[in-house]
Amino acid sequence: MLPWPSGKRRAVSNTMFAVVVAMVVAGAAFSAYGAYTMGGPGAKTVTEVNLSRSVATASAGGPASATSTGSLPPGAVSIAEAMALLTTPLSGAIVTASNDSITFTSGSVDIAAFALMPENATGLTGMRPPSYAAGDVFVIGGLIDPTLYIPSGATVRFTVVNLDDDMYHDLVVSSVSPPYPYTMMQYMMWGGGGGYYRGGMMGGYGPGYQGFLYMMPVLSPADYSGGWAQSYSYALSMPGYGDLWYLCTYPGHAQGGMYGEIVTR
Repeated sequence: MLPWPSGKRRAVSNTMFAVVVAMVVAGAAFSAYGAYTMGGPGAKTVTEVNLSRSVATASAGGPASATSTGSLPPGAVSIAEAMALLTTPLSGAIVTASNDSITFTSGSVDIAAFALMPENATGLTGMRPPSYAAGDVFVIGGLIDPTLYIPSGATVRFTVVNLDDDMYHDLVVSSVSPPYPYTMMQYMMWGGGGGYYRGGMMGGYGPGYQGFLYMMPVLSPADYSGGWAQSYSYALSMPGYGDLWYLCTYPGHAQGGMYGEIVTR
């Protein structure tokens, strides 16, 4: 067999190396995404029927005591209970509707966040989504995608409820700021928006992946005919980063404006 010309051999070798590297990185990313969709490292058990006891009876400041009846799927709560919690005022928080912000003063914070279609969120709150929100939104404390002011080092328990009846949602806390890419894969491999690029595929996972404080599973759409909605609860300590962000990582959602700011001080 005649040897290949050295230039062609070098080109083929480089191409094969690039393909192998791409396959290895893609495989690692898919593995990480699989771990993410299953709850990721340290995933907590899904919330049971009592919705974390209605977030400790609305942080001991309100009723939120609708009774769940019948048999519900694992991790589901009744629509009645979710709606009761949705309309219960937050305890230990200063809600300022004029600038869409909620200020927490305690070192232990309970936050119930509800994923909703914008028209439903507006109907429930009487407010319009922020100008950057082109799709679904979060409702927290009666506000749509509010800015949350939380003391540095506070322990925060997030209870996330998907009240959208035709879309998957989650709520992840990240140190990476918007704008966000379309898919979770891009977020992990290239680091999301805000100019946080560190070498792309050849640089390993971007800061979008590193920036997650916690990764939760994606929640399926609510079943209003069955009277239940998917829910998930987890707790984390707020580091003194200054600016954090809560967002939905389902493809296109954060890119479309389903996010809000968390300011730690």
